[in-house]
Amino acid sequence: MKVVGKGLGPLGMGIIAADNYNTYKGDTQKVVVGTAVDGVYSAGATAIGAAVGSAFFPPIGTVVGAGVGMLVSAGLNMKGGNPPKSLTERTKDFVNKKVDSVSKTCKKIGSKISSWFK
Repeated sequence: MKVVGKGLGPLGMGIIAADNYNTYKGDTQKVVVGTAVDGVYSAGATAIGAAVGSAFFPPIGTVVGAGVGMLVSAGLNMKGGNPPKSLTERTKDFVNKKVDSVSKTCKKIGSKISSWFK
């Protein structure tokens, strides 16, 4: 169901969000990051495919291009490498690390500022 939801582009956002919620057991940051990354990859691939198809053979090319974009989106979710992870999973890991880093920096700044008022 996960690949089908991700392949639907923007129409699959509800499925994507529910899947991320179940995968990350309600960890809000990971659910939001996961849903955003999945949405960008799936909708982006579908939109780019449709745009390229439209440039060559409108309107049939639009539909075919969108279909190809959906297949590309599914391909982005295929696992590979060592350890086996998809490009989408690797992107989620990267973004979550950056969000954690920014969050820690903001907490340090907030602590410093609040110490001025004690």
